[in-house]
Amino acid sequence: MSDNPQDEHVRLSIPARHTYARIARIGVAALALRLGFTYREIEDLRLAVDEALIFLLGSDRPDERITIRYGTETGVLTLSATASFTPAPDDDARHRFETLLAELVDAWNLDESTGTVSFTKRHHRPG
Repeated sequence: MSDNPQDEHVRLSIPARHTYARIARIGVAALALRLGFTYREIEDLRLAVDEALIFLLGSDRPDERITIRYGTETGVLTLSATASFTPAPDDDARHRFETLLAELVDAWNLDESTGTVSFTKRHHRPG
């Protein structure tokens, strides 16, 4: 990464296991901190990452991967998580995901045909 946190892109590929979600949460928190996000905004992002991975995974899939792409620009952090498999969430999981993500981020998208969850969080400056 450069010294300028604006307009950076990071790609992370992790095994499709819940235990690796921590790495994805640390990544989003570190990038958000560099962008000046508040503690509350960072916690929202960490929870959004958790929910996205829970939704995609269902159960651990040791032979599969999830690729996460983080992007930054002035006051905005984006994330896209794509599974190397076809997720099969039930209706309850889908409802939980949609309800929680709507509360945590500014915009989100789910593309089940590609196994991709993406979202955007904007830093809301006080005042």
